[in-house]
Amino acid sequence: MNYRKVAYIAVFGALWGLWEMSAGSVVHALNLPVKGVIMSSVGIFILLVGRTFVPEAGSSFTIGAIAATLKIFSFGGIVLSPFLAILIESSLAEIFLTLTRSSLPGYIFAGGTAVMWSPLHRLLIQGLIFSSRIYEFYLQLLKQASRLLHIPESRAILLFVAYLLFLFILGSLVGLAAYFIGRTLKREVR
Repeated sequence: MNYRKVAYIAVFGALWGLWEMSAGSVVHALNLPVKGVIMSSVGIFILLVGRTFVPEAGSSFTIGAIAATLKIFSFGGIVLSPFLAILIESSLAEIFLTLTRSSLPGYIFAGGTAVMWSPLHRLLIQGLIFSSRIYEFYLQLLKQASRLLHIPESRAILLFVAYLLFLFILGSLVGLAAYFIGRTLKREVR
């Protein structure tokens, strides 16, 4: 790998890390209900544009590792959950982009799975922190919501699945945009 590619990886990793450190603090302070989706959508967009500049195996994960390292030293102390989320999102992107040789379908699946990972990450991390008892609480909450809304529990679960599908589509659009914008930027830089 030449110095120019290493520089691109460092720049895009730093961009994602700075996004996490600056906007992440604001989004979390505003306590937006979809803060993880907002953060991962922009972060994966930056990563995917960076992958356009360095379409080699390992570059996506390295961009994410740089961003995660910067995020861990964010305002407010060490934040482990976002660090892990960034590493997982960049790993998902790396898998799809490497398997598809950085093709358009790889960008679409990388974007879709990374954005869809956001609520799943929260569930997983909460389970690790609070043990499986948190899932019992969530199931009770689901039952109560089903009764309040007068819908069967199975339909409430389908709503969550529909939400995940919506996030996958949103992330796929992010991946699609990054594919074309990245290629346009790369032509302009040359």
